[in-house]
Amino acid sequence: TKTRTVTLSSSNFTNVTPVAGGFTVTGPNPSVTIDNPANQKIKYIHINQSSSAPSWDTYNFTVFTFFGNGQTPNTNNDKGNLSTGLYRSRYVNVGGTCHKVRIQFDMPVGNFLPFVSITVNPHVSFHFSLVRFAFMILLGLFAVFLGPNSPLWRWRLQDGGAFQIWTLCVSTVFIMLFYAMIFYTSESWSAWTGSSMAGVGWSQWTNFNQYGDLANSLLHGHTWLDLPVPAPLKAMQNPYDPYLRQQLIFQNGGPQKVKIYWDHAFYHGKYYCYFGVIPAIVFFMPFEIMTGKEMESCWAILMAVLIAAIFATLLLVRMSKIWFPNVSFGAVLLASWMLGMGGGILYHVFTASFYSVPESCSYMFSMIGLWCWFESIRQRKDGSRRRVSAWWIFFGSLFMACNLGCRPQYIFLCLLGIPIFWTAIFKERMLFSKSSIFATIMAFVPFFLVFIPLFVYNFVRFGSFFTFGNTYQLTNFDATDPGFTHLSAAKGIFYYLFQPMNLSTSFPFVGITSTPTLLFYPIEPSEGGYFTFIAPFAAILFATPWIFSRSRRGELAEEMSGSIFEGASVRRSVTSFVWTAIGAGICVMCADSYLGGVSQRYISDFGVLFILGAICCFFAVLPRTGQRIGPSGKLLILACVIAVCLCLVIEFFEMFTIGRYGSLLTSFPRHYFPVKDWFLFLS
Repeated sequence: TKTRTVTLSSSNFTNVTPVAGGFTVTGPNPSVTIDNPANQKIKYIHINQSSSAPSWDTYNFTVFTFFGNGQTPNTNNDKGNLSTGLYRSRYVNVGGTCHKVRIQFDMPVGNFLPFVSITVNPHVSFHFSLVRFAFMILLGLFAVFLGPNSPLWRWRLQDGGAFQIWTLCVSTVFIMLFYAMIFYTSESWSAWTGSSMAGVGWSQWTNFNQYGDLANSLLHGHTWLDLPVPAPLKAMQNPYDPYLRQQLIFQNGGPQKVKIYWDHAFYHGKYYCYFGVIPAIVFFMPFEIMTGKEMESCWAILMAVLIAAIFATLLLVRMSKIWFPNVSFGAVLLASWMLGMGGGILYHVFTASFYSVPESCSYMFSMIGLWCWFESIRQRKDGSRRRVSAWWIFFGSLFMACNLGCRPQYIFLCLLGIPIFWTAIFKERMLFSKSSIFATIMAFVPFFLVFIPLFVYNFVRFGSFFTFGNTYQLTNFDATDPGFTHLSAAKGIFYYLFQPMNLSTSFPFVGITSTPTLLFYPIEPSEGGYFTFIAPFAAILFATPWIFSRSRRGELAEEMSGSIFEGASVRRSVTSFVWTAIGAGICVMCADSYLGGVSQRYISDFGVLFILGAICCFFAVLPRTGQRIGPSGKLLILACVIAVCLCLVIEFFEMFTIGRYGSLLTSFPRHYFPVKDWFLFLS
């Protein structure tokens, strides 16, 4: 194919006027047409820009191709995009099947197009991407290392010594690096700061420093936020009606004169933060005391999820030793990735704004608290005496109680304490007995130590011990009387669990799903449901009735033999743990759906419960270490490994989804286009 360069001018570029360094759009659908001789098909074109082009501006376009005599244009509904900041992003693959193409830019009248020429059939040089190569190698090693024929599946967790410890450490570090990669790609430290009207649509302001403001207020001895409150807002009879607030803004000079803050609690003429206060105490106040500056929310989120990753691995190891002494090392290693991805926490790492602080901190406290609870179940080395450590159970309860001051929905994880200590309470009498009175007291004291100050904090702000402030929030519906229907909430449950993904063959391959509702119901952009997108490997929960059925009781008791407790007791604990996790998760999901609508960030509220139950099911259905892994066992392992690998790939591409919150195409095209270039060969 012959390479040539076509200079853009008024003769081949319609609805534009030439200016220095490019063209000004003067009409709708500005387009340029390239026509080759019939025997010279066009495979690629490159759109060349002028030296005065702005850096990292993004331009959307549609490609039309002409076949036959070149009179009828053909196109589809897919949009292309390019950036002035990356040379290779301006290559366009037009297929190589036609000799005439048209590029139509999606630009309104008056805008500037900094393009001067188009190279037809340019030489597209090979580009080696170290990131792409490393990602493929690591994914391949992961699949091979944990494949069904790996010796790790025949090696008991408790028999590995230093090798197992170091392998778990390396695996956990890679989970943390995966979190850090997502965090770096989103550049949350510059995306979610200050105040902005972007994305709200109600001419009202989002204050992304809400947690920093809360910490500053607490350090100055009061609970309200030091934000100016417009006099017209104070005078409103019902400030919670978003339409009345919108009218108020434009009746009094617009949003610059009447600045109303979105997603703040508003009560008796003052702004409050209705998000949990404990993250402000743990992260934001110490930072301001030490530096004199307000901490950005994204750094608290990053610290929380990195700490949580460490304790999630410790939790799985300890849970395995207490309940699944015959589980393989490979199972625990794979489960650590299932937990790291299946709890829904990755969304918070990417959209690391103040909205995600409560969930991230609750996830951290829950992983630490559950680990402490399992760690509290002790046994002497000679097996002569079992007990519950008072101090371990105290710290476990302390961390679990902190959930009420972060994300209250996570307090449902405290229900897991019942099956965790089931045998200790009802069979071994290691709690709620005369000999264990101290440990019993230590299990409950932390809840009083945490809950009472939180209730007082609520009373000081809103005059009620049990009002956390969410009913006084200024949002896109009247939170004092939301009026959502049960039918809408039922649809929300479907969207949360089973909404199919919107996949395509064009980068970024993962799109925003369609979530229609006839009546008003808050729904944020989503890429799919929990079992179809976040954690398909958690679908093993649907086999729970069979896994813990009466016919498998003997098999499960044998699998769990060798524990601190006898196998039948452990089986009852695990069974009740799984059903409690499922039941609590369903309750939280229904409450979220009915009271708050559908938001991908809410998935972690119940996702952590579901994935913990799913991991127990996974451990329970695997053959015990030392036995031959049959075809069904290998199929289960293979399915889980493939599901985790697919989730890793999908979560990677989900970062680049167009239309999601924090879309990289519009916010940080310098991260979007280099990855899009990996798939230039896809037309």
